[in-house]
Amino acid sequence: MTDVKNHANLVWGIAELLRGDYSRRASILAVMPATVALRLPFAVIATT
Repeated sequence: MTDVKNHANLVWGIAELLRGDYSRRASILAVMPATVALRLPFAVIATT
């Protein structure tokens, strides 16, 4: 369980660092294409 907490803290720490450099709109423009690219193969597999 502590590994999960450590990884979660790492992710939130990185998010806090990036939040200062990017505006909300810029971070959405960066995250959305990455999310779509990550999930697209799973959507294609599910429909075939």
